[in-house]
Formats: sequence, C-alpha cells, structure tokens
Amino acid sequence: MPASGLASALIGFNLGVEAGQLLIVAALLPVLIWLQRFAWEKRLAQVSSGAIMAVGLVLLAERALIGNL
Repeated sequence: MPASGLASALIGFNLGVEAGQLLIVAALLPVLIWLQRFAWEKRLAQVSSGAIMAVGLVLLAERALIGNL
C-alpha cells in the first residue's frame, strides 16, 4: 500500500471498528437494562466478566506462547 493512502486506510478501519462496537452496545443495551430487574443480575455480571477474562487470557497465551513455535 502506498504511504499516501495509509492514513485514510487507518482512519477508515478505526471508524469501522467503532461503528461495530456501537452496534453491539445498541443491540445489547435493552437486554442489559431488562436484566437489572432480577436479583441475580450482579452474580450474572460477575460470572460473565470472569468468562470473558478467561477467554481473553487463553487468546493471549495462545498468541504469545504457542504462536511463536
């Protein structure tokens, strides 16, 4: 890719990532607001956060350790 198009490509990619994140938040926000009505909402948030963290750690380990073999 020529250097002259690098900045516009990076900006376009970043805007696409941000738009995707906004779509996910917009889709999940009504569900999250609805879930706040239940007493087990706090525990669900803790368990789901732990699961997301575990997946992130597995991906990190895979890329940092196994990817270099």
